[in-house]
Amino acid sequence: MSLNRWKQLLTTTSLKLNMLSSGAFWFINILTSLILIRIVLRYVSLSEYGYWAAFLAITSYFTLSDLGLGPTITKYISNVTIPPEKKKQLVTFILLLESLSATILAGGIFIFYLTFYHHNYFSLFIFLLIGQFFTQMGMNLLAILNGLQKIFLSNVLTSTKALIYFFLVYFTVSKMGIFSLAFSFTLAAIIFFITAVYAVSHYFHPKKNDLRGIDKVLIKKALSFSSSMFILKIVGQTRTQFDRIILSLLTSPELTAIVDLAKKLIGPVRGIYISFISPVFPVFSQLHSQANKEKLRYVFYRTITLALIVLFISFATLGIIAKPLVDFWLGPQFEKILPPVYILIISEAINLVMYPVNLKIIASDQHSLLVKFVTIMTTIQLTLSLLALYFWNYLIMLSVFAGVEFIKFIIWLILFKSQWLF
Repeated sequence: MSLNRWKQLLTTTSLKLNMLSSGAFWFINILTSLILIRIVLRYVSLSEYGYWAAFLAITSYFTLSDLGLGPTITKYISNVTIPPEKKKQLVTFILLLESLSATILAGGIFIFYLTFYHHNYFSLFIFLLIGQFFTQMGMNLLAILNGLQKIFLSNVLTSTKALIYFFLVYFTVSKMGIFSLAFSFTLAAIIFFITAVYAVSHYFHPKKNDLRGIDKVLIKKALSFSSSMFILKIVGQTRTQFDRIILSLLTSPELTAIVDLAKKLIGPVRGIYISFISPVFPVFSQLHSQANKEKLRYVFYRTITLALIVLFISFATLGIIAKPLVDFWLGPQFEKILPPVYILIISEAINLVMYPVNLKIIASDQHSLLVKFVTIMTTIQLTLSLLALYFWNYLIMLSVFAGVEFIKFIIWLILFKSQWLF
């Protein structure tokens, strides 16, 4: 491929290329993850892997350091009615705010670790915390590229990070054991962050980008939007991570590892599905800023159709091949991960059906109903799941979680139909 052709691909705004590159990224991420798990479990005990899964779940809360401002950057940069100078000021303000929140959140996560885990695998946790910092800062920068519809470039960077991590673990796990995961994670994250800085500086030149004369109305509007996104991020993060954290605190690291492995098997469907839908988000924002409802409706319906097709095929296939895949992937001794796999299939399928609808609502600024509803239902969901774990076992906990997900889906359909937002 010629250099000029490569540059053309990097600067394209093709929605199809963005979607395909997102799918390619998740394929790389999923494939390397599945291969690594098989290799890692040869050198790492299930108990050690359980600690790794729990610490990764805890430090992943570092994503909250963006205060919901990542989607805000994407939304406002893709808005064609905002002058470039104001966009640059907004991004400068947001990145400064995120740097402050990252420092505060890092301290909170560290105190949580010391309180509940009593220095178990201390260096492992510190490596993970540093790695999550650079990963999140890199993702914040990629939000700028996504807003500029440079999603292909964004996916190239994240795919490169996944491949660097894969090869580092592959060559070090036999000697370093569980610590190779944390070391490789951190080093890959630092390389990812440096590359993201270079990529963003190429497309988004700050020049005279000080905060004097900043548009306070725009800042206020952006912060209002980001506050809703922050609540959704807290809810979403808790929804996806709470089980491994709670299981590691209340049961055993082995059980934490089993649930984590089950989620790893479910992960490919979630990843592929979301990767094909997420590139549409900046398009929604642009169409709304231009008040082009007809085009928006067309994109929305096409997106939902594609989403449902991908979702049905993926989960149906996974349900059929789960057992032979586990036997081949890890061995027959790991068939104990199958019960949580089947429960999680139901839970994830229901949750993801409404994903494109949620994207449309966020882009249209009609997000207050979404935030309130999701927050209330997730609080109920987590409370009932914890009670189920206390009185019964983790499978009942996951079953209750999936059941509430189904009820939430039915209620949401009724609410959405009664308040159609076109």
